[in-house]
Amino acid sequence: MERRKDAAAAGSGDLIEQHTISYKDSSSASDLEKGRVDIIESDDATSGTAALQTKFDYATANTNGQQVTVTDQKRGIATVTEYDSYDRPIHTTMSDPGGYVTPETWTGYDASGRVVYSAHKQGKRPHRERYDLRSARPSGRVAHDEQTRSSTPTNSCR
Repeated sequence: MERRKDAAAAGSGDLIEQHTISYKDSSSASDLEKGRVDIIESDDATSGTAALQTKFDYATANTNGQQVTVTDQKRGIATVTEYDSYDRPIHTTMSDPGGYVTPETWTGYDASGRVVYSAHKQGKRPHRERYDLRSARPSGRVAHDEQTRSSTPTNSCR
């Protein structure tokens, strides 16, 4: 996969960036990992150096879903996303090489799969939004928006 500067003809122009994607195809890969992305390397074509290397790790989660960890190998930043059994993101954290957890998000769904609340934290105080799905707009509307005092948002806002 490659990215080029704009040119009149498709596929022409100066090569800027080239991506190499490796997959987890070895016999030692777990069933959850087989056939999925292992590493994406993005090379800066102008200097010939590896500009970015992103590693993917997969594990089962205690929500009958899965947990995907995406790590920027050069900067050491890891994003961990936990998915429910319907493969919807329910919890995401990011951390830097010092081990500090920075942003964190939570998402809750109703039985139809619509988002009913979302919460995020960056710093010490979480922020939570609850959605009223009875509105005429399909995207719903924010019915309740609050700063919470606890360190972990809950879905008690119904």
